Amino acid sequence: MKKRLFIYTTLIICIGLLSYFAISIYIDYSNNIKLAKDTVIETAQICADLYEEGTDISAFSKVGEETRITVISSDGTVLADNHPLDMPALENHLNRPEIQAALEGSPASYIRYSDTLGTDLIYYALKIEDGSDHVFVRAAVPVSKIDTYLYQSLPLLIIFLLVIALLCFIFAHSTINRITKPFESIEKNLMLLSEGEYTPETIEGSYEEIDEITRHVDEIAYILQNSLTDLRKEKIKLNYILDNIG
Repeated sequence: MKKRLFIYTTLIICIGLLSYFAISIYIDYSNNIKLAKDTVIETAQICADLYEEGTDISAFSKVGEETRITVISSDGTVLADNHPLDMPALENHLNRPEIQAALEGSPASYIRYSDTLGTDLIYYALKIEDGSDHVFVRAAVPVSKIDTYLYQSLPLLIIFLLVIALLCFIFAHSTINRITKPFESIEKNLMLLSEGEYTPETIEGSYEEIDEITRHVDEIAYILQNSLTDLRKEKIKLNYILDNIG
């Protein structure tokens, strides 16, 4: 019983902790994605404000390496990019989902694969009026940057998981001992009862329901012990009578 209880408890603890670990990773990753999207939106807005103030397009090339800034004309031609790219060789960007969203007046962030850089990026674009025409200012950050943050937090999550698992196992072991100890006492007493050496010994301190059961078992065993004692006495008398009946 004790072994089975420990195995079942261990399985439940492992399933619970693994579920907690998976949910924590998912929540952490989702939060990082949200923060990255907020950063992309903020960066695009700042660049758009600078463009509205008349900043030269070439100024966008000074933005950090991790963030990609692209200025796109109304016909989808790339006018500037802060990454060293071959501008004439770039595909038309007008059909990109973030550009279409900005064109429709509902800017939104998108995660998609970049054929140019060969990695997944989070994109966000804004439509900027430029006289009689308009341009698009687009910001993007690589998803791999978010994965790096997640990998950095994994050791801490694993250590926390192991500590919680150890505490759970210690608590489970202690609880199982408290549950099984009264039943082990009952088993021992019943063996003594079969040998005619039973003495009342109720072990309490477990749980109220279990203590109640052990008290009832102890009372029944005590009654049986007295009955067996009486039967043995009667048997002795009967044997004496039978031996001396002649």
